Amino acid sequence: MGLVSQSIKNLKGGVSQQPDILRFSNQGEFQENGWSSETEGLQKRPPTTFRKRLGNIGLFGAKPLIHLVNRDEKEQYYMVFTGTGINVVDLFGNSYSVRGYDGYANCDHPRDDLRLITVADYTFVVNRLKVVSMNSTLTQAGYPSLTSRAIVNVRGGQYGRTLTVNVNGSVVANVVMPNGNAVEQVAQTDAQFIANSIANQVNATGLWKAEAGPGWVLIEARAVGTVINQITTADGYANQLLSGFIYQVQTFSKLPLQCKDGYLVEITGEATRSGDNYWVRYDAKGQVWKETVKPGIIEGFKPETMPHGLVRAADGQFDWKVLPWVGRTSGDDTTNPMSSFVDSTINDVFFFRNRLGFLSGENVIMSRTAKYFHFFPASVSVLSDDDPIDVAVSHNRISILKYAVPFSEQLLLWSDQAQFVLTSQGIMSSKTIQLDLTTEFDVSDGARPWGIGRGVYFASPRASFTSVKRYYAVQDVSSVKSAEDVSAHIPSYIPNTVYNIHGSGTENFVSVLSDTDEHRLFLYKFLYLREELVQQAWSHWTFGDDVRILAAASIGSYMYLILERALGVTLERIEFTSNTVDFVQEPYRGYMDLKKVAQVSQYNEDLNESYLNLQDLYGGFPHPTTAFYTLDQGGVLQRHEPMTTWTADARLILVGDRRGQTFVVGQEYAFQYEFSKFLIKQTADDGSSATEDIGRLQLRRAWVNYETSGFFQINVNNGSTEYVYQMAGGRLGTEVVLGSLMLGTGQFKFPVTGNAKAQRVTIYSAAPVPLKIIGAGWEANYMRRSAGV
Repeated sequence: MGLVSQSIKNLKGGVSQQPDILRFSNQGEFQENGWSSETEGLQKRPPTTFRKRLGNIGLFGAKPLIHLVNRDEKEQYYMVFTGTGINVVDLFGNSYSVRGYDGYANCDHPRDDLRLITVADYTFVVNRLKVVSMNSTLTQAGYPSLTSRAIVNVRGGQYGRTLTVNVNGSVVANVVMPNGNAVEQVAQTDAQFIANSIANQVNATGLWKAEAGPGWVLIEARAVGTVINQITTADGYANQLLSGFIYQVQTFSKLPLQCKDGYLVEITGEATRSGDNYWVRYDAKGQVWKETVKPGIIEGFKPETMPHGLVRAADGQFDWKVLPWVGRTSGDDTTNPMSSFVDSTINDVFFFRNRLGFLSGENVIMSRTAKYFHFFPASVSVLSDDDPIDVAVSHNRISILKYAVPFSEQLLLWSDQAQFVLTSQGIMSSKTIQLDLTTEFDVSDGARPWGIGRGVYFASPRASFTSVKRYYAVQDVSSVKSAEDVSAHIPSYIPNTVYNIHGSGTENFVSVLSDTDEHRLFLYKFLYLREELVQQAWSHWTFGDDVRILAAASIGSYMYLILERALGVTLERIEFTSNTVDFVQEPYRGYMDLKKVAQVSQYNEDLNESYLNLQDLYGGFPHPTTAFYTLDQGGVLQRHEPMTTWTADARLILVGDRRGQTFVVGQEYAFQYEFSKFLIKQTADDGSSATEDIGRLQLRRAWVNYETSGFFQINVNNGSTEYVYQMAGGRLGTEVVLGSLMLGTGQFKFPVTGNAKAQRVTIYSAAPVPLKIIGAGWEANYMRRSAGV
């Protein structure tokens, strides 16, 4: 039997659910409230600081949708959609009113039924249950029937010609031009003279009336309902002098230079071409023909069924608005059709290349560039680069698009089973856009994919649990996309259904929230160096047995939490900076949740006791199983045991007259890490890990290396008995100051005896002091049953 030992360089690998024989040495069985730092080892997670109590339990309903808005450094908000209303609070806990809410976002399942995107002061809200419909407003309201009047274009006259106007087969005007043998006859060839002559003759009829203008004559029916089916002219000069039309001309050049103000004409284009029709309207003020929309068609969308906006107002409050979606201003139902989301629902809203976009069915619809309420082109006669875009994905299966995420100068589109990439060469327009199938991965519908760095993380469903995958562009081939399962080694760790994925590129982590386990925040800590993954650590955080996590989103090195505790709904913040304090009044950083600075004002002279009232501090009563700590400015910690009477008398008792003294108060939380089985691990040249398992490994002792750490304990369980070994923090020979923080750096050895496969070794710390485990190791007797050949 030989004596062997092995060191574990670090414990930054997080949790693994693989068999012990397959795990890396730095992966553990269990990790709660730990932070796997790539530089400082395994630590106790940072504490939360109390910002504000937002209200009583149930304030935001059972499962609200909570949206983080990071407008700038000074304006950062949480928007809470409860299914029956909207609440807005900033990240200091100040509430803001929402004026004019009309119930559009009301739904039974806000996390599933609502989608949001914030652009500057506007937050666009989509209710996925609402069917978009057309409005009842018709274009060119009040315009007469197109066939109730006609225009005669008078260009001038020639001597000896006869000009005839024929309406519905009958001559209504016949102007005979002079032969030109007298000078005064020149005036009779003037276009205005001819127009007046035609108008006078038309007005002499009993069926028609006319109005003359510079070079034009407007002919209308006297009786309501009379239709002009045909208008023809004859001038003996191939209609070069006179021409007529009802509301259609073939080319723009056939229009009169001037016309009746507001008169509408359709330019039909060449007979051999289709789709080039457009409408124009004469503007007498500017004396120009302007492109317009065909009269009598539906103008646009019904605003009440379209996405609404939550808009930050100038006074700092928020207005709920029915947005001013712009209707059609050109074309007709053929040349300018309705967007594909009409008579359908909208699945997602996004912002890409300065365009507002929607997903509906298999279609991607984007607004005009920088004009977010315009989903119709300004002109159908000229194709512009800023025209709206409405394209469908192409796939052999039905691919209902659920999410759109900008990534690496491209737009990733996610359906349940396939991913598409929307790209364009140079300026993005309907002429340059390209939509291609790129990968086929299953995607959960509950959580929006979240981009961090050069990857996008998304949830992929299993039977009862969820996988988290990283979508990325293959190095040196950016057009090629792939996805890796970053949770492959924890297949039964994150329960369905994941509804939120967030994270921080500053601190390199992804946070995951699940509907099924609302008491845990699942955390994925990663690190890439030179495009290689060097850290991949999963763990979870808890904030108390009574706590539901409603929101967890990050900005830089800060995470903002909305938690539903026994004392009410709270807003709290976590700062990831190490070697810091959360309050200037702290002598050192206390690792306790709900941290708040308090000053003692109550004192009982008879009992010589001072009191801090938790209800006054937090606005509610804590859970009776919760322990609290107080930290004075001298660095002295005092633990206050859980009290069942806290629901009636939530006071912390301090010995002596402590009036006027400042304390940092916080709730206890525990760190726990369970090692994988201590087995012989060997690393091959290619970096792979192998375990030698052909003999018996009889453990004798183990150790952990720690740095600037306070109290922690090691629990060793051999299957029948559990032993506890405590590390007090200070080391023999170091200077000890009464009441000061005892931190030590060194190696803590403890006995572990017995078969390695039967031992469970756990690190536990509930004390509000720092903890950094930078390595570990073990020593054992090893007997091989056979020798390799």
